[in-house]
Amino acid sequence: MFDRTMRRLKFGWSMAGSSKAVVRRQPKLLVFPLLSGLALAGLFYLVYTQALVSFLRHGGHSPMVRSFVETGEISRGLELTLYACAAALYFTVWFIAIFFNSALVFSVLRFFETGRVSLREGLSMACYRLPQILGWALVASTIGVMLAMLTAMLKDRLGFLGQFLGGLLEVAWAALTYFVTPALVVEGLGPIQAVRRSHAILKQSWGETAGGEFGLGIVWLLLSLPLFPIWLAASAGFGPAGSAILVYLAVPYCIGLVILMSTLSTVLCAALYTFATKGEPPAGFEPGAMAGAFRPRR
Repeated sequence: MFDRTMRRLKFGWSMAGSSKAVVRRQPKLLVFPLLSGLALAGLFYLVYTQALVSFLRHGGHSPMVRSFVETGEISRGLELTLYACAAALYFTVWFIAIFFNSALVFSVLRFFETGRVSLREGLSMACYRLPQILGWALVASTIGVMLAMLTAMLKDRLGFLGQFLGGLLEVAWAALTYFVTPALVVEGLGPIQAVRRSHAILKQSWGETAGGEFGLGIVWLLLSLPLFPIWLAASAGFGPAGSAILVYLAVPYCIGLVILMSTLSTVLCAALYTFATKGEPPAGFEPGAMAGAFRPRR
């Protein structure tokens, strides 16, 4: 058991290194998560400004808002409105993330086939798969809300144990849907069929898929080490101005780290999907590591 675990971790580290090599050869892949982040930032800015302008113009004349200000109690109508707005925002966030991730997955798979990356082709394919992306965004956002509500309920009833159980459910759902995006992009499957397809691939590669993500987790940890001295310096009492300067130095690094790691995770997912469907390792990935990721089940 120990030898098998260590072998899987070795495979995971190897695949993480191969994913880094892909990004080094094609840094344009980093543009897709960057565009996703900019789109999400623009969405939240738009929602915030529109909500503020609407409140300043009409909030004082709205019976629901005026009642809330005077009594501190949310009316049924205002509560439903807030829930509807939150649901629409949550769905839009999921859609944006899935749209650009789909473009990234296609671009990575295209790189494996041709050795080149085209941002326009990636975005065009995401637009072509728009019906599947919309369907999956609806399913993912709905189940995400349900899992969050279930976790909150378990936490209220069981405390830490309930929160732990809810976290396990969220991890299980994330694992089950690991290969959904490639299935959507390549095979054009609907959300339910894509989940089933993802589950079928995952049954072959669960241990090594987890090992690959563990390898990326080590990379994340190593790249996060430079933030530790900045945190120590900010906690040492440099005053507001000094702390602000340190924060401004750390924020761009954190954003870049998130962009890099999300890209590496997608490259790894696309590589495993490629080997699962074609039986051959993508260019730049060690055949032994990829073959170890898909052992026949007994």
